[in-house]
Amino acid sequence: MLQIQKQNEYALFDMLQINRNIRPRKVDWMVVSISIIDLGNEYPILTTPPKRGIHYIWDGQHRFTARKKLGLPIYFIPTSKMNIKSVARLNMCQDKWNMGDVRDSFSKQDIHEYKVFKGYQERYEFSISTTLMLLCGRRWGKAREDFLSGDLKITNSISEANRFGDAVGDFSKYIEHNKHRDFVHAFKKLFDHPDYDHVTMMNKMEYLTRKMGKCPDIKEYMKQFEEVYNYNNRNPLRLV
Repeated sequence: MLQIQKQNEYALFDMLQINRNIRPRKVDWMVVSISIIDLGNEYPILTTPPKRGIHYIWDGQHRFTARKKLGLPIYFIPTSKMNIKSVARLNMCQDKWNMGDVRDSFSKQDIHEYKVFKGYQERYEFSISTTLMLLCGRRWGKAREDFLSGDLKITNSISEANRFGDAVGDFSKYIEHNKHRDFVHAFKKLFDHPDYDHVTMMNKMEYLTRKMGKCPDIKEYMKQFEEVYNYNNRNPLRLV
């Protein structure tokens, strides 16, 4: 039976050039994950037997890089049974967690913030990134990091978020792309304008729906909102 070994000297390991390139974002995700719970001994990397004193990594190069960043020991199993084809097959069989998996896991652990987040997202059918913006109102990078690490904090008013979600839903009568991220982000800028009146917007949509086409980015949506909302309006709003 192959034995798990432990090593603190990172210089005794190297990457195989024929393996996949290191993806920095995946390493960052693993740094966060390992910081929460370290399962290195239960999930060792696989290496070649030592060649001139160096273990070349077959499987686990991202875990190795993350553990090196954290200054943690490397748990590994040297094996001569691997080759690049078996590594490729192994990687194809592994499903990495996405943000939805993380959300569901923390919700099942009965963590209140994630249960509220999941309920809101499912009610209004927004993406996770859009829901983070609406409920947390923070920089995407920091909000995402907290979300993945189990430290989600809902800082915005749920009642206001519900009011906005209902307003987005009102567009469903006229267009099909009202839940798309860029549409929602652009509408949030309009909705938060102190002079915005939602009844006025919906009245304009009754006869100006053709002007609300699908756009490539937030700025173009904002131009459309200006055009529709300001139609025959003596006091136009400026968004762009």
